Amino acid sequence: MTWEQGTSDSNVRMTLSGIVGGSQGSYIALGLSKDDKMSDDSVMYCIKEGVYNAYNNDGSKFSQTLTNNNEQAGLSDITATLKDGVLTCSFLRDTAASSNGQQFALDQNYTLFFATGSATPDNIGKHSQAPLISPLAASLQDFSVNIGGPTTQAAVTTPAPVAPTGRLTNDAGCGSAKGCYSKCSGTDCDFVMTWEQGTSDSNVRMTLSGIVGGSQGSYIALGLSKDDKMSDDSVMYCIKEGVYNAYNNDGSKSSQRLSNNNEQAGLSNITATLKDGVLTCSFLRDTAESSNRQQFALDRDYTLFFATGSATPDYIGKHSQAPLISSLAASLQDFSVNIGGSADFPVLVKAHGSLMMVAWIFAASLGIIFARHFKTMWEGSSWFGEKVWFQIHRACMIIAFLATVVAFIIIFVEVGGYSEIEGEGYKEAHPIIGIIVTILTVINPVLAVFRPHPGTKNRPIFNWVHWAVGTAAYILGVISIFFGLTLDKAGAPDYATYILAAFVGWQFLVSILLEIAQCMGRNSGRSNMYEMSDMNGGDASKPPQVAESNFYKQVLIILHVFVVSGFTIALIVVLNIGSDE
Repeated sequence: MTWEQGTSDSNVRMTLSGIVGGSQGSYIALGLSKDDKMSDDSVMYCIKEGVYNAYNNDGSKFSQTLTNNNEQAGLSDITATLKDGVLTCSFLRDTAASSNGQQFALDQNYTLFFATGSATPDNIGKHSQAPLISPLAASLQDFSVNIGGPTTQAAVTTPAPVAPTGRLTNDAGCGSAKGCYSKCSGTDCDFVMTWEQGTSDSNVRMTLSGIVGGSQGSYIALGLSKDDKMSDDSVMYCIKEGVYNAYNNDGSKSSQRLSNNNEQAGLSNITATLKDGVLTCSFLRDTAESSNRQQFALDRDYTLFFATGSATPDYIGKHSQAPLISSLAASLQDFSVNIGGSADFPVLVKAHGSLMMVAWIFAASLGIIFARHFKTMWEGSSWFGEKVWFQIHRACMIIAFLATVVAFIIIFVEVGGYSEIEGEGYKEAHPIIGIIVTILTVINPVLAVFRPHPGTKNRPIFNWVHWAVGTAAYILGVISIFFGLTLDKAGAPDYATYILAAFVGWQFLVSILLEIAQCMGRNSGRSNMYEMSDMNGGDASKPPQVAESNFYKQVLIILHVFVVSGFTIALIVVLNIGSDE
């Protein structure tokens, strides 16, 4: 499939050729996809009668020929031949989008699908084999593209970033002739952003450079924030097609490109290059505020956000990792500024997460295990007038209670009250689950204060309610930590969730092994090992099998204390230093 300049700037000459054998009723088709999935795509298919428009409507995997005189709208100068089993069609394709939006404009990158199957002028059948998919997105107005080696759909995965061969170094003029914001290690930088005097007092020359690897659909972006939170911010993002204005509207954590001719308002003299994995954009930016106030004036200090992710000229996707935040606010009209590195993620957020890990990964995990499996251990011994298991359980749960309450207060101070989190549904659930966990954590010790004495008829009811509330708090607490580790503000690396998942697996394994040991004791004559429904504490006799099971349990609990401590320390360390990676 080839494309070249057409008869004017408003069209492109396209040629489709494919081997279809001797079949008279075959087609070859080109699909233009805004993602890498075969749905909601603009399709042009070639048969020996000509070329027609089609569309994968409503997420369908089957293309439907357009009707209402749209089946050949935007197509002209069509030739079609079927010779020696090779079907070839050549035609002019308008670059503009159709009025119904089902014939895509050619001014952005698309993943290309090539398919073949049976068809008539009125109907295009399902492809006879898995479509071939271009390994990268391309613009059909870029005549320098040469894509080889498409993959089948079954083999499509998100391509691994290509290791860049280029290097990005800091600007020697930083802090003197130019203001700079960068993140560098030695002479190598991840990104460099500079600003200097423009062509007049009413504009500033800005340059954004960042390493994006081999991705053709990547962006680097600079956000101007009036605070240190990513909301209601003016954004400029750079892609290989140019520079565009965007805005984080209504507190959204993702940017929306401005419309109504504002996407490049206040920007001029734009150049954009993608070379050896380094994306660079240079442009003049007006210093004045736009009429809609979504392009900020440059006459004040802003906290600077640098982010990267996937984008097209019409859409900027969510950043692929937590944005980097300048350690201080700066004016983009001050050319003596040189900001290096990134601000630490909020200390109180780190403290909140660390305390929750102490509460639920360490203290609650041990407290629940001791209450569930060690009530019959160390009989005849006591600590400070109470059973050993009870004192350990109570100490662990007091730690969990205090850590949870302090963490709850800390995060409310940090965000200034209740704060909704934008993003995926599970992220939005994090503060709600956190509040539920805190309420349950407060309820359970209050219940314990008023617990009935052993031997009374209400004791079993207390046992079950106390267990249910505690178990619910524990499960929700761990789930909340899972969700919290994925939040941008936490700044935790992706592998932190794998460490937490390993902890859950370990906790489950130890619980199963202790249940087996518990069963050994119960089958040996201990009729009630849990005291959930027992009002008196059960028989104190110990058959030999019980002593043996108790030995196993002691070995397991010692091992469990060390392993859980290791998981807790590892997660706290990763949370607090992971954002520097």
